[in-house]
Amino acid sequence: MSNTSRDILALSLGNMVASEALRQGLAVGKYFMFNAAVASEALDGSFQNANASITSKYVPSDWNGYTNLSWSANWHKWFHDDVADSRGKMGWPDYFSAALNNAGTAYNYYSSGDLVFMETETPPGLTAGLFHWPTLSWTWPFVNLDITEEAYSWQKQETRKGIDPIAGTLHGGWGFHYWEETVEGETEIVSHSAAEANSMVANGSVTNDPVFSVVGTQLNNRNASQDDIWMSLAKYVPAVSSPVGKMNVFDGTDFDLNDGNVIDRPNAWGRSGNVYGQSWLHSDMKDMAYFYVFSLYNELVMKGMLR
Repeated sequence: MSNTSRDILALSLGNMVASEALRQGLAVGKYFMFNAAVASEALDGSFQNANASITSKYVPSDWNGYTNLSWSANWHKWFHDDVADSRGKMGWPDYFSAALNNAGTAYNYYSSGDLVFMETETPPGLTAGLFHWPTLSWTWPFVNLDITEEAYSWQKQETRKGIDPIAGTLHGGWGFHYWEETVEGETEIVSHSAAEANSMVANGSVTNDPVFSVVGTQLNNRNASQDDIWMSLAKYVPAVSSPVGKMNVFDGTDFDLNDGNVIDRPNAWGRSGNVYGQSWLHSDMKDMAYFYVFSLYNELVMKGMLR
């Protein structure tokens, strides 16, 4: 039962904290999500495998041919029916779905122009989106290199878990489990092939021999603590879906901040650029001058009945 006298508003990763509070029992009348850095599958598990194009954006090519039940992203499914097994709680699909029951109405203010949530059709490289053709101006520094270090941040963090210490981590995620084998006197570093992995999934033996690397993690500890579960979700279990802050997730309460017909811009916009134009960027609700974004705050006052 929600508390209709209390509203909650969160920006970006703050929505992870707010959603967890709701999951643990916080009751509110309205929940306003802004540029939410939360996997859409966490609110609705069907977004994980909504279509092949989404999967191709979040599954590195090294995993082509491997059944999705061999992924660390779906490791939890093997243990989900055992409430005493912590491994069953280490998955993003539907993680926050019940949390929304504690919010009378949830509003998703996303932005189709958010560089942080931009996506490429396949997992991006580490430097993707950083550099662009320079532009010239009549003021200092005269040459604008248009470096956008925030571009594709969400997609990079999820697709580089387990394989990259800079944009991701070196454990769990999309890292394979490797071991040494000696054949005819030669030592080789090997991992499970797609055929082997799919066979192990078919007969259930994969639970005794994960295809991905669990070294340095608690992913294979059935007695992992709640802190370990949270750490695993944050660092070692990749999301395989677009973020809430990029898309429609609800029925009728999604609003694209980048669309001037949705959020009025009576005073035009206070910034433009060679790459992002006049897009509503990730933190513009606080970074852009009130002169340009006051229509949004007027709407919040009205929807939240704050006056």
